[in-house]
Amino acid sequence: MGIEAVTGEILLLFMGQECAELHAAMACDIGVRNGKIVELGDSSLWGDAKKVVDASGKYVIPGMLDSHIHIASPGPFPSLDNYHNGTVAATYGGTTCVIDFTFLCEGETPRMAMNRKLKEAKGNSVLDYTFHPCITSADEQSFQEIGEMMDEGFPAVKVFTVYRNSLMLEAAVEFAHVTTGEIEPLLKQAGQNGVKVYVETCPHYLTLSDEEYEREDGCKYVCNPPVRSKKERETLWKLVENGKVSVINSDHTDFSYAQKLVYKDDYSRIPGGLPTAETRGMVLFSEGVVKKRISMERFVEVMSANVAKLMGLYPKKGVIRPGGDADIAVIDPNRKYRNSQKDMHMQTDYSPYEGMELTGAVTDTIVRGNLIIENGVYRDTGFRGELLKCKKPVLDI
Repeated sequence: MGIEAVTGEILLLFMGQECAELHAAMACDIGVRNGKIVELGDSSLWGDAKKVVDASGKYVIPGMLDSHIHIASPGPFPSLDNYHNGTVAATYGGTTCVIDFTFLCEGETPRMAMNRKLKEAKGNSVLDYTFHPCITSADEQSFQEIGEMMDEGFPAVKVFTVYRNSLMLEAAVEFAHVTTGEIEPLLKQAGQNGVKVYVETCPHYLTLSDEEYEREDGCKYVCNPPVRSKKERETLWKLVENGKVSVINSDHTDFSYAQKLVYKDDYSRIPGGLPTAETRGMVLFSEGVVKKRISMERFVEVMSANVAKLMGLYPKKGVIRPGGDADIAVIDPNRKYRNSQKDMHMQTDYSPYEGMELTGAVTDTIVRGNLIIENGVYRDTGFRGELLKCKKPVLDI
């Protein structure tokens, strides 16, 4: 299709200083029509647009994907969010697609849990979404239902390797929420044996330390696994820097301080998890890109491209190029501020990063061509995300 074919029909022109696409960054404009990216280049050649987003002096990147997030999580301490306010909060942080978990409630089979989550999300999520089926019992029905759901477009299955005698199953899995660089020899050994191993970590493991547990409000920081020492934190950064960490997700759960306080003197009973869906991207940008630990291209890999590849959503998601979904985040790299819960949009009453000095903020978030966050403000146009069906993962990352 030539440029003339889209003249006057472009919905959005991003006048961006840099468009980050995988391993390359370039100065360009982006043309969007009917929810898809149709052109990259010089917008002066395209004619007038119905809507222009001026991103001069900013980074324009593929919308971030969060494949480890817990929304409307059930249990004795249910999370405070739902699929509307939870995804709105994530969108403020530049996330355009989430992959949640279908944790089983008592008496549920994997299929029943999936159906419950599908009903909760439909018509409520402002982001595109899909799910990881969960299996907690090694019985014939569970295996059959999991197999069916994998064939239906939910190929990434959650299997527990902890909580023996309750949720744990024995199986080979991706290493999720890694907290220490001591895993590196195991990765090397796996590679020598021809095993494909992928590593995920989260921003709180790269920025917080076990000193948080000595605070009077230390129960706020309880998560599974826990944050480690400052020394371990530095070894983990090395894995991020040298490419051994494939993806960085939030592992978000929207608990309140009051929920944490119920069992503040019994670590084993404190609900584990941190409210981080909104802050994931900019904490990593500030601590990683701004402090020159990682490049902007590496940031896009671990937050967008690699997640989309491993989850079977690439190149529909995770990349800026013609034919892909117009999922885009615009970042002001120069804005400086202190993180504060009062400025957040999650349902909790605290931020684990309270008072942290950050540089870099998401100004605009676009989901399939729909401007959801504009100049830092949520625009409820009635747009809702769609359920995604995933393909097989791309493993060459």
